[in-house]
Amino acid sequence: MIDITEHLRLANYIVTQLYRYDFLKERYEFEDLLQLGYLGLVRAAKTFNEDKKIKFSTWAYPKIKYAILQYANRDRNFNSKQGEPHKYKIYSLNYEFDGNDGKPEKFEDILMTDNFFEDDEINKIFVQDLLNRLDKKELEIVRLYYFEDMNQREIAEIYNTSQVQISKTLRRAINKLKETTKNTRQNILSSKYKNSTSLYHEMEVCQC
Repeated sequence: MIDITEHLRLANYIVTQLYRYDFLKERYEFEDLLQLGYLGLVRAAKTFNEDKKIKFSTWAYPKIKYAILQYANRDRNFNSKQGEPHKYKIYSLNYEFDGNDGKPEKFEDILMTDNFFEDDEINKIFVQDLLNRLDKKELEIVRLYYFEDMNQREIAEIYNTSQVQISKTLRRAINKLKETTKNTRQNILSSKYKNSTSLYHEMEVCQC
């Protein structure tokens, strides 16, 4: 028999993670979502089968998250807005997530083969600038999918749309990021060529 009081911290942790998103923070109080999290915890305890030999926390985690997201989806007041780009803190291009084949991939691998800059701090600024070129909905979907390990079906439930539409939005967002990355790379290479050519001519002048 599961004692849910021993797992309240798990619900608190999940709600804290979800409450970072504007589409929840702007519409609900933290305590309201916490109550939904506890409800998901109770449901998880009722359906947990100890014979399967998995940890209760592993079983409960998606149940708690789903209880919150399902409520947001059904709430009449829930209406995700599209609008101006919103700034999120993305700490590194090297954040790993599970790829389609189950192997860990890096977000940077989608956009480029190598980091543009040796300085990691500059890379952080670069990826921040990239993501801020997306509109609010695109940015939130990219963040949920690549940085929060949510699948397309779960995201579709949040936005009350089909998985196909979420897939199209992701593809559009990634293509937009790739195009920006391509242009930036060309500008960098062009700048390096101009600088090296200028330096070469200066050296020729000095040798004369």
